[in-house]
Amino acid sequence: MFVYIGTAAGLTQTAVFPLLALYRWQYSACSGIAYTHAWFRHHPGKRMKIIDHQTLHALSAKAVAAPRLRANHNLHPATEDPINRFCNAIEPGSYVRPHRHAGAGRWELFLCLTGAVVALVFDEAGLVTKRVEVRPGGPVLGIEIPADTWHTVTALEPASSVIEIKSGPYRPMGPQDYAPWSPAEGDARAAALEAWFRTAQPGMQYKALG
Repeated sequence: MFVYIGTAAGLTQTAVFPLLALYRWQYSACSGIAYTHAWFRHHPGKRMKIIDHQTLHALSAKAVAAPRLRANHNLHPATEDPINRFCNAIEPGSYVRPHRHAGAGRWELFLCLTGAVVALVFDEAGLVTKRVEVRPGGPVLGIEIPADTWHTVTALEPASSVIEIKSGPYRPMGPQDYAPWSPAEGDARAAALEAWFRTAQPGMQYKALG
C-alpha cells in the first residue's frame, strides 16, 4: 500500500508511478499465466502427472474385471520412450509367467504402492533362489531386478498395485524370454503354479508340483 505524503505534485511521483508499475507487473503476470495455460494445452506431455488413490482404485477395478486380473496405467508417452514407467494393478490369481529381460541394461524396478506383492527369482532349472515380499510401510518397499534374471511377481493381497520402471523402448516378449519349465498363460497348470508362488521359499523348485 502506498501512502500519500506531500503536495499534489508529489502524488504523481510517490503514488501514481508505483501504482502504474504495479499494474504493469500484474498485467504481465496474468499474461504469463494465460500463456502458460495455452502452452500446456498444446504440449500435454509436459504436464505433471499425478498418481493418487482415486487413480489406483480405478485401476484396481479394471484389474478385477480383466481376464488376466491386472491392468496398466502408462506414464510414459509412447512405448518408444527410453524409460518405460507405469502403474500396474494386480490381483491374487494373476499369473505372471516366469521370464527375463535379456540384454545389457534391461533392468526392472518395482515399488509397491498398495497391497502387497512377492517377487521370486529362479535359476535356470526353476529353483527359487530369492523371495522378497514388497509392501508400503513394510521393511521392503521396492526392488530392482537385474537384466537376464528369471523372475516373477504375484499379488499377496487384493487391490495390490506397483509402479514399474524399466528401460525402453518396449520390446514384446518372445518364446526365448519365458522360462522353458513354466507353463504358458492359459495352461491348466498355470493357476496352481501362481498359487504356489505365494508361499514358495528359496530352495523349492517348480517340479515339486509334479
